[in-house]
Amino acid sequence: GITNIPWASFYDLFNAVSLSIPSTVASIDEYGNNSFIEIKLADGNNYYSVVDDVLLNYDKTELIMYPAKKVDETYTVPDGVTILSSYAFYLSENLKTVNISDDVTTIKGSCFEYSSVENINFGKNVEVIESNALADAGLKTVVLPEKLTEISWSLFYGCNSLENLVIGSNVTKIGKYVLDYCYELKTVHFLGTEEQWQAITKPDDSEDAINTIEVHFGALEE
Repeated sequence: GITNIPWASFYDLFNAVSLSIPSTVASIDEYGNNSFIEIKLADGNNYYSVVDDVLLNYDKTELIMYPAKKVDETYTVPDGVTILSSYAFYLSENLKTVNISDDVTTIKGSCFEYSSVENINFGKNVEVIESNALADAGLKTVVLPEKLTEISWSLFYGCNSLENLVIGSNVTKIGKYVLDYCYELKTVHFLGTEEQWQAITKPDDSEDAINTIEVHFGALEE
């Protein structure tokens, strides 16, 4: 039986609405697209789990694939999940709000890229958000988790609906192109002091958007 589903196997399956994973599949490579409404898993598969049509690893600590055409507008990441995989919500069409539990520590690259997601409620223990994880998404307001110390390159690249961004005071490094093509974003709020902001390692390019945008400082007003 099939033991591996290769990279980008679903890329051109625009009319496929359901993915059924055989019991023999032990590995699924990263992919660039899916058009599924649901994901099913054959009995006896000892490598993966499916909860509410969403694919996770066997012990349910890593969320691997959210069906891009699943009709729900709100999704809550199950307790126990610690990692959101690369491309997990890539190109999701109907999803508007994602609630991330306090168990999640890592959001991998391109996780929400090109998704319709407008609002992400980050759990308090998210420490790593990799590059492009939120790029070209439908985000409008983002309050980054307080434990985050680095804003990876191109994190919000192309988020042309983003209007409000709050950055925590523990950030010490900001990568390139983080705010490029965020046309609606006029200001950023940094929860630390101006002195802390100046001490953050930022791109050398003075024209990089993070170096030109207006920044407000201090705690948010109640």
